[in-house]
Amino acid sequence: MDSFQEDRRGAPSSFLAFFVCIVLSLLLLVTDHKSTYLEKVRSAMTYLIYPIQVVGALPSKLGRATSGVLTERSKLNARLVWLEQQNLLLQTKAQQFEALRAENARLRKLFAAARRTANKYLMAELLEVSLEAFSQRIIIDKGSQRGVYVGQSVIDADGVMGQVTHVYPLTSAVTLITDPSAAIPVEVQRNALRAILFGTGSAHQLELRHLSKLADVREGDVLVTSGLGGRYPAGFPVARIVRIKDTGEAFLSILARPMADLNRSKEVLLIWPGGVEKTPVPPAPGVSELTGDMQ
Repeated sequence: MDSFQEDRRGAPSSFLAFFVCIVLSLLLLVTDHKSTYLEKVRSAMTYLIYPIQVVGALPSKLGRATSGVLTERSKLNARLVWLEQQNLLLQTKAQQFEALRAENARLRKLFAAARRTANKYLMAELLEVSLEAFSQRIIIDKGSQRGVYVGQSVIDADGVMGQVTHVYPLTSAVTLITDPSAAIPVEVQRNALRAILFGTGSAHQLELRHLSKLADVREGDVLVTSGLGGRYPAGFPVARIVRIKDTGEAFLSILARPMADLNRSKEVLLIWPGGVEKTPVPPAPGVSELTGDMQ
């Protein structure tokens, strides 16, 4: 009962407070409409409210900034990945271009050598290489269907490589001049001194045998095919003398380096018998550089 009576006593005071608030609100509305006094109050209040507004807007601004940074970083990462892919693609194309340019230079040099021979010739590509101590052979992609025959000479852009020893319909086997069984009649380009050049089983070394100490040979002399025996057409560069040593025996020990690039040539020429222009081969740039690979 006491609480009920207290509620009834408190009700008029609450109503009075509510009524006072309504009256004050109406007075403020009328005053704001009739005068500019409250405008000044509102203007002053903005100085107090502004920091609160700024602080309240910070989370939203921070969220937008973070989202923008993440979006921009994602775009930059995607751009970086694309640039790396483009760089790899350009590097690949550059390597292909260099390979094509090197191949073009080889072919130009090869066909220049072919034109000097004044022979019928046929270009072939290497399919297999076997450079072992007791067997120096290559397989080329031309055979009897293209007129290739046993004993046919094979050259590259720099000199004689070897002879065809086996012929199949689509391919042929070529024994290189460095094979231990190979022997080539040659002559010194400088003075036409004739000799026989033998293979040693090394892709970088040939040997002149049975030349006496009185023979007129020098380091740096170029050896060309003599044409004797009909095994090779005359006048093709074969090797360059890189070392002459007097062993105290009846004959000199003479080593030569093949002119043909037996380890790197990818294209070769099969040549048919005919005339050849004996184009002088320039002297070696440095015999000591050549002998360094053979020691």
